[in-house]
Amino acid sequence: MKLDNFDKYKDPLLYDVENDHFEDDLALIEEYAARTRGPIIDLACGTGRTALHLARLGHDVIGIDIHQGMLEHAKNKAQQANLKIDFQLQDATTLSLSLKGSFLFLVGNAFQHFLTNEDQDKLLEGIYTHIEEDGIFLFGTRFLEKEDIIGTAPYNRTFRDHLGREITEWHIETYDPLEQILTCDSKVQMIDGVQVNGEEETIRLRYVFPKEMERLLTSKGFSIIHAYADWKKTPLHARSRQMIYVCKKIKNHSK
Repeated sequence: MKLDNFDKYKDPLLYDVENDHFEDDLALIEEYAARTRGPIIDLACGTGRTALHLARLGHDVIGIDIHQGMLEHAKNKAQQANLKIDFQLQDATTLSLSLKGSFLFLVGNAFQHFLTNEDQDKLLEGIYTHIEEDGIFLFGTRFLEKEDIIGTAPYNRTFRDHLGREITEWHIETYDPLEQILTCDSKVQMIDGVQVNGEEETIRLRYVFPKEMERLLTSKGFSIIHAYADWKKTPLHARSRQMIYVCKKIKNHSK
């Protein structure tokens, strides 16, 4: 997996401002973590939002991420909180750990960063290898909506960054139906009401359809226990905005 789709992760502090408050997924993660024996693997752990939460609850956690800056920030947060977490810099498509876990999860819509069929295959093959028999793999990804397909007119959004500055960003999104990839372009236009010419940032996100996901997971050795529309366990439906999957590793799966 190439480290070339990470414009939005250049500033770990700003990433935390925008994402650290998200808690919707914690209850379901806690539910399966409570059933877990041994270490829990937090894949694409980012700045450690979920890894730190589980460590505070007393779980043994391994956090894996490909982004050095995000991982260093996660390590600093763990150190300041006096939490022991095994953070490792690794590419999830070439995952290599000295152990297996009975629970591995991938949240924050990180699944969408695996843009090609090859990368998706390598991701799931690595996960399969590092989960114990009957182990649980939990992950979430966005459900493709009509608005994504049609595309959006350019729009602005305003927020405050980690320095307390009011930031106004320009955004536009374009969906490629052949690649199933949504390209999101953004650029800072104003800081505290002053016009600026910010650097343009781009992030590309792959979408997978439900039946496609079902075939993909099954082919890589997983049975789907639950498919939810949200983290509150609403069953997956046609107007879902997310797809949350709870999967179990199939014993003796032959590729």
